[in-house]
Amino acid sequence: MTAHLYSAKDLLKYVDLCARLSECFDEVEPNLTVGRNLLRIQAQVETLMARHRLESAFRYKGFPALVMTGINDEINNRQPTDRNLKNGDWLNFHIGVRKDGLFAYQGWTYLIGEAPVRDGQIIATGKETLRRAVATAGVGVSVQKIAAAIESTLNEGGLFPCRHFVGHGFGPDFHCEPSIATYAKTPVRDKLKPGMVISIVVMGLEEDDEIKIMQDDWGIKTRNGGRGLFFSQMLAVEKRGVTVLAGPRSPN
Repeated sequence: MTAHLYSAKDLLKYVDLCARLSECFDEVEPNLTVGRNLLRIQAQVETLMARHRLESAFRYKGFPALVMTGINDEINNRQPTDRNLKNGDWLNFHIGVRKDGLFAYQGWTYLIGEAPVRDGQIIATGKETLRRAVATAGVGVSVQKIAAAIESTLNEGGLFPCRHFVGHGFGPDFHCEPSIATYAKTPVRDKLKPGMVISIVVMGLEEDDEIKIMQDDWGIKTRNGGRGLFFSQMLAVEKRGVTVLAGPRSPN
C-alpha cells in the first residue's frame, strides 16, 4: 500500500495512542521474569487493552494472539504458548494496538534472569543500532540511509541483519510504504515526508539470516537455531523534524 500522510490533528491522536501503548509496556515489563508464563502475560495485556479501550493491531488480519512472544531463535510472529520463561532466555516481546483506525506497535528484546556477558553485549548492540537509525531519520532522508545505518551498526557488533522483514509506514493498513529495510543494498529509495508515521525496526541475528516458518504457520525462527533480537520505535515525521512516539523501553 502506498505511503499515507497524516494531518497534524491525526498526529496528535498518535501521540495519545502511543502513550497508551507505552503504559501497557510499563505495567507488563516487571512480569517479564524467570518463571512467568507466556499465556498469563498475554492475559495481562488483554486486561490492559480493555482498560485503555484498545483493540489488537495483530488480530485484525487473523493473527491468533494479542502479543508476540518469540524465545531465542523464534524471531517474529510467534504466538504465546503455555511456556514459562527460563533463565537466560531472549524474549522478543511485541504489543500491537489499534484505536479509531490508527495502528501502533512496538517490539523489544528482553534478557530474562542472568545472562552471559556476551549476551548483554549483543543486546546492547541492538539498542545502539536502533538509536543510530532513529538519529538518522529526518525530513527528506532516504530510507536507504536509515537501512545503511542499521546494517553497519549490527555488523560492528558481529551481528547479521535479517533481510526478510522491514520497518514500515502506517496508514489505513497496518503495513504501508515506505518500507525500511535492515540492509544497505535495499532497492527502495523513498524519502521521509511530513505526515508519515513510521516504525524503524532492527532485527539482528547471531549467524546468517536463513529462516523457516514454524508448524503454526505464523511463527518465524532461524533455520540453524541462532538467536535473534528485535527492537523497534515509532516516529512521526513533521515539518519541524521527527518526533519519537514510542521510545526506548526498559534498560534490561
